[in-house]
Amino acid sequence: MNAQSIQKTPALRRPAREAWLHLQVRVTVRCADSRAGRMLLHLLCACADHQVRWHWQGIARELAGQALASRG
Repeated sequence: MNAQSIQKTPALRRPAREAWLHLQVRVTVRCADSRAGRMLLHLLCACADHQVRWHWQGIARELAGQALASRG
């Protein structure tokens, strides 16, 4: 590898990275439309940022809302 090919590598990866980020946003928005999707997002985010208590509270809110919706 020469110096020019090393400098060009990040530019070649940029479109793939932007496409991946766009896909992540689309999946996140799609999941946020349902209770189950929001619970899944809480689980995934808890694994990523280690804020387990906060995400567990979010899951509990979704479960409580689901129980209330099924009653009425």
